[in-house]
Amino acid sequence: MANAVFAKLSSQYDSCCFLENIREKTKKKGLERVCSSLVSELLGQDMPSNPSNGLRNAFVARRLAYEEKQTFLDIACFLKGESEGFVEELLKSYEFHPTVGIQTLIDKALILKNNGKVEMHNLIQEMGLQIVREENVNEPGKRSRLWDPSEIYDVLKNCEDLANLRRVKLRGCFMLMKLPDFSKAHRLESADLRFCWCLPQVHPSLLSLHSLIYLDVSGCSRLESLHSMIHLKSLKEVNISSCRSLKEFSMSSSELTSLDLDGSGIEELSPSIGRCSKLRRLNLGDTKLKNIKVLSCFTSLDVLRVSRQKIDNVDLRVLFDGLRSLQSLTLEMCCDLTELPDNIKHLSSLQELYLTGCRNLKYLPELPPSLKLLDATDCTALSFALSLVHHLSNLNRLLLNASSLWHLPRTLLCYFKLVELRIQNFRQRVRDAELAVPFDALPSLEVLSLQEWPSLIELPNNIRHLSELQYLSIEGCIRLRRLPKLPPSLRKLIATNCITLETVSASTISSTPENYGEKIFSFINCVNLDLGAIKEQAMLLLEKAGS
Repeated sequence: MANAVFAKLSSQYDSCCFLENIREKTKKKGLERVCSSLVSELLGQDMPSNPSNGLRNAFVARRLAYEEKQTFLDIACFLKGESEGFVEELLKSYEFHPTVGIQTLIDKALILKNNGKVEMHNLIQEMGLQIVREENVNEPGKRSRLWDPSEIYDVLKNCEDLANLRRVKLRGCFMLMKLPDFSKAHRLESADLRFCWCLPQVHPSLLSLHSLIYLDVSGCSRLESLHSMIHLKSLKEVNISSCRSLKEFSMSSSELTSLDLDGSGIEELSPSIGRCSKLRRLNLGDTKLKNIKVLSCFTSLDVLRVSRQKIDNVDLRVLFDGLRSLQSLTLEMCCDLTELPDNIKHLSSLQELYLTGCRNLKYLPELPPSLKLLDATDCTALSFALSLVHHLSNLNRLLLNASSLWHLPRTLLCYFKLVELRIQNFRQRVRDAELAVPFDALPSLEVLSLQEWPSLIELPNNIRHLSELQYLSIEGCIRLRRLPKLPPSLRKLIATNCITLETVSASTISSTPENYGEKIFSFINCVNLDLGAIKEQAMLLLEKAGS
């Protein structure tokens, strides 16, 4: 099976190889021989028999350009398993070109993307780690990257020379209570101190390094202050989310582009923050900031996220007058908010508007025509009028709560070229013919969620014509009795708590040459559904397709 999948997909990559019985070979020949075999296959060149670690790793390095090599090593040492967005933004802060670099590594089969995360095979990761170890075998402090807790402990304890150190990872050192003097680490660019729970302060020397680009102290729950005495020259990203004890924050850099304060204890921003003229992403999240109007000075801001803030129409009007470059705005669970100011229409670059959980929001003003995504999930008091959104010709993702609607807005749905549609809590009775109309008008739909529609009895048969549909949720449709044939493109079906569901087409859950690939189905608490019979039918279809 594995060989067949490899044969099917291998043509998509610049480099690829298939190693059979890898566990058995590792036990018999050792990890070194298997790594050498892997590298030789991937890079398309023969290697000397029994090569040294240094020879093998130099062999790898020669086949990668400088930026590709640095990206490869950063992923191996620090970023494996991180989200694509996080990896790309971090690499951008180093003046790299992550889109090209990551794709090159994917094409060479050195990394892969899986469910929105950047991943790497353990053998390939070990090669990357070994390349860094061999920068200086006997003195870890002189390497470019440190990630091993025992080595970091020795380096810090013995106050070793840190002149070559560029990245340090102390994430999850739960008992770390003190940092060393970093004043001689003149090349240090990245410090990952996430979840150092017992760390009460950051050594002032670290906050005085003009080389520092990235600082992450998120989850340092005992950290009380983060204060820099100087205006830093290179700092681009700071994350202090979930630092509940942090009350004092005073850092500035003319290069700062991203600041995450979500869940911190900060109530006021230092005046020095006004010097961060290039700030593009600000996450206030669950903070208790007293004067949110001061944010209007960040005229370069692209992304603003606010959650659970006491914010009203007046505050937002001031913000919108200043933040004319906004592309993404989140106002999540701001329960004091009853309406949005009408000057939101002047945010001509706004593409995403998230209003999730604003339960007292009743009306929407005219929105900017640039809008591509509108999320009004759990806005239970909100009424929609076609006259307010008909001009949104770019809208392709719509998420709304329909509990206050008396009829399905079919005209509205047919007006847009949607790829994602999520309507929750539609309480009124709906016939399948009413749904058939928007289904015919939405041929590009990829995501469809009809969650908590208690009066829905069946889906129209033309749902099978949604040839791009990959995700379908009918969770909580307690009167739904049958599922018609669904499109072969479907990859995920959530039918949890459909307690009256009795019939599902066997072709929906079978994999044939037409719809080959991984599929996920949830029929939890579908008490009237005979899954055994469906599986038998699916197996028959599979056997028939293979014969």
